[in-house]
Amino acid sequence: MNKIPGVLILEFDTCETCGCKLRIAEEEGKKEKEAKRLADDVIVPLFTSSVGLANPNDNRVILTRRPMTVLTSFFDACKECGTVYVTKVYRQEVMMEPQVKSAQNK
Repeated sequence: MNKIPGVLILEFDTCETCGCKLRIAEEEGKKEKEAKRLADDVIVPLFTSSVGLANPNDNRVILTRRPMTVLTSFFDACKECGTVYVTKVYRQEVMMEPQVKSAQNK
């Protein structure tokens, strides 16, 4: 269960495989909200994945806090055929803490 993480930039509401609009986790989340066991602003995905957009070749020391863009994708499964697909993608700016890249991670 997740709160909305930033700005919605992409949304897919239909299974590409069979055209169904019903999703397993989303439907279960609706039941929980109707029973008042979940707040209305909670998103219930099957799973999520987040990636920070950073240059992996940048070996500079980060001496100050600085913003970094993070994309979070929400996945669910089609209730008709079981295909797992991305349902929403959010963009969020987060603050990176100062850190030094170790010699092992170069």
